Amino acid sequence: NPSILTPGQIDRGYQNIESRHTIHYDIEERDPRTNGQLRTVPEGEPASVRLGNWNTDGEMERVEYKYTVDAASSAVLILKYAVVLQDPDHNERMQPKFELEILKNGAPIDKNGCGEAKFTAGANTSGEGWHKFETGWWKDWTTVSINLREHDGEEVVVRQTSQTHRNNLSPHQFPWSHRAH
Repeated sequence: NPSILTPGQIDRGYQNIESRHTIHYDIEERDPRTNGQLRTVPEGEPASVRLGNWNTDGEMERVEYKYTVDAASSAVLILKYAVVLQDPDHNERMQPKFELEILKNGAPIDKNGCGEAKFTAGANTSGEGWHKFETGWWKDWTTVSINLREHDGEEVVVRQTSQTHRNNLSPHQFPWSHRAH
């Protein structure tokens, strides 16, 4: 059960520039910002959730999925994510960002960083799996998993956040990400 934690939830359909919490269900759809290279739904999945948009204001979107671990049926949580970040070449603090976190009691579930992925445009987006497009970076669908056996019966939270900062010098900041189970 996802919880939308962003005031002003907007979903006017997946093709609308203002939509910020959007279900993508067309398995053939490609992201035009990546020159059609990124699928908006990963292969083998029925849909994905997109956070963020390609609008020009500083915005932050967050969605959380609460999950009670049942080690008897499945102790391994498997997630897929893809990221698109514009790179307006500001200082790192002002750059678009994406975070994927797995939390328990509001804190990271793993002290070694195994339950998180954090990306900032231009700072750590040029490595393996990242691709450059005209105004930014994108990361293809990535599958991550974490063994939650030791958390049997406990509630964990999968949190996804995208964020930009308002800056009149760069009117095209847009992080957005997709998540699928």
